[in-house]
Amino acid sequence: MLWLAQSGSLDFFWVQGMETGMPHQFMSGNLPWLSGDRVVQGLVAGLGLLLLAWVLSLHLNRTASRRGLGARKISCLRALLLVGFFVAWEAALSLPGLRADGIYLPDPKVFWKANPQHHSRIQESGPGIAGLDRHLQIGIFDQEHVGAKPPGIFRIAFMGDSQVISSGLEAYAGKSTYPKVLETSLHELGLGGPEGQPVQVINAGMSGHSSWQGLMLARSEVLPLEPDLMVLAFGYHDSNQSLSSDREVLTDDPLTWRVRTLMYRSRLCLLLRTAILRFQAFRNDRTPPERLEPRVSPQEFAENLRAFADLGQRHAFRVVFLLEPFAHPSTTLNVARHRLALLEVARDLGVEVLDVHAAFERLDPDLKATFFQDQIHLTAAGHARMAEMVLEGLLEAGILTPRGRESTSRQ
Repeated sequence: MLWLAQSGSLDFFWVQGMETGMPHQFMSGNLPWLSGDRVVQGLVAGLGLLLLAWVLSLHLNRTASRRGLGARKISCLRALLLVGFFVAWEAALSLPGLRADGIYLPDPKVFWKANPQHHSRIQESGPGIAGLDRHLQIGIFDQEHVGAKPPGIFRIAFMGDSQVISSGLEAYAGKSTYPKVLETSLHELGLGGPEGQPVQVINAGMSGHSSWQGLMLARSEVLPLEPDLMVLAFGYHDSNQSLSSDREVLTDDPLTWRVRTLMYRSRLCLLLRTAILRFQAFRNDRTPPERLEPRVSPQEFAENLRAFADLGQRHAFRVVFLLEPFAHPSTTLNVARHRLALLEVARDLGVEVLDVHAAFERLDPDLKATFFQDQIHLTAAGHARMAEMVLEGLLEAGILTPRGRESTSRQ
């Protein structure tokens, strides 16, 4: 089935987050098992079954010799033995002790998204919060507003990488993330949408995602939530160096989607995928820098942003670009070409840009340092400050207004 993919067999399995130099950050997202011990267990199970198959093969040869079985019967029995080996291995990998229950799952379209069966460790209050009283329903972490949009509601969807969703040790920090802090602030301040509507905020960020993955995630997971505004915070992972571009691997070809969907149902295929990814990581460590390229080139980044804007026109939602802040100037330098491409697209299309990066740069350096736990991830205080800056930008753009403004002006 691998050769049905439009790219090579290894490319069909590759996941670009592995090339960022921080493979540990994406292991849970890109691999079907969260830890090496589960991979070892799966391989040991395979070796045990292979040994059993070898013993049965020897017994088959002796039996065939004693009973004088014909060559055709021996071939059929060996074929059945081979099929039985793979069926038994697949069954062994489905045992509870070998199954993965990680926070991410492989996905045929975007390569990884939130695991529908994972219970979040976030301690939150209120009904309907992921991890408390129900499983995740779709492939994003924030399940608070999953489902059809109620009448008279203005929905904002935030999309981006781990800066949008992570804090501390949590892959998804829930109510502490700046999109959800923003939602709380809107209710407390009595602010609403452009016509004063009540606002629901959906956090659809995903660790390690590029703009190409975000575009496919928007099509498959976010559009059904009927957003009125989509805030896009991409660029960091687009600029990461890799062996090949996202579009070569994360194709939106329907045939490849279908093949991957079938393959991902097999835990044996996922185990083989794990082994290939680990080989890829080993290979990347030894790849000369001159042979690497951005996951998404600045030109492709601009095309993806334009595709988001076109998606907004066709599905009646507005797009806003957000320039993420970083702790160190070197990170900003790495994404400089992508930011220039973003500003050019924003200028051509008339898209609003929330330059949170510039706002962070104006802060006192010591204060700014308290808002980051590393180069890109925010502390809880950093998420709170981000929410303030995003709120200010959306107010200045006229996207957020006092609740009931329109009705008050008509009276």
